[in-house]
Amino acid sequence: SYTTAIQKVASTSTFPGDVHIYVDASGEDAQVPALGGYCHGLWWVLPLTEMQQRWLHITAREFVAVLIALLLFLPFMPPGSRVFVHSDALSAVATMKRHFSKSEVMQWIYEKLTGNKVVQAVRDRLYATHVFGAGNPMADGASRGYLKLMLALSKQLQVKLRQVVVTPEAFRLVEELTNKASS
Repeated sequence: SYTTAIQKVASTSTFPGDVHIYVDASGEDAQVPALGGYCHGLWWVLPLTEMQQRWLHITAREFVAVLIALLLFLPFMPPGSRVFVHSDALSAVATMKRHFSKSEVMQWIYEKLTGNKVVQAVRDRLYATHVFGAGNPMADGASRGYLKLMLALSKQLQVKLRQVVVTPEAFRLVEELTNKASS
């Protein structure tokens, strides 16, 4: 079940064929605050508007980045793969493992995540893990606009970078979330 899979992650080793998705959200310290993600050479970025920056707390940004990354990357992944989502936001990982948040905004994101058909298709193979910021350079680079760093790392790792187009659905989710947070 979804609950069992999310909670098993601490004892799960990864194997070839597993999918690893890294997400991040930058704050006001970035030149252009954004959401971003990285997965096996694929990456995306969604810049935030001033209103989104004002109303979306960093924890909500980090968690909605998880949902967007799943929506954008899963169509590229082999069927049957185990999917590991790595976030440096403990609150996002904790909400996925507890299946609940006291924060209305975080609970809204969780319900969007678990109610989405793309995510439901992998729920028994979906694992959420915490990764410290330094261990997340590609998603951090995407969310902060550090393309030169991403290119240098991918060259060193012999991985070809390919930007994924952010879908209208992803923009709509962030807009709905902003409306929820500002109401």
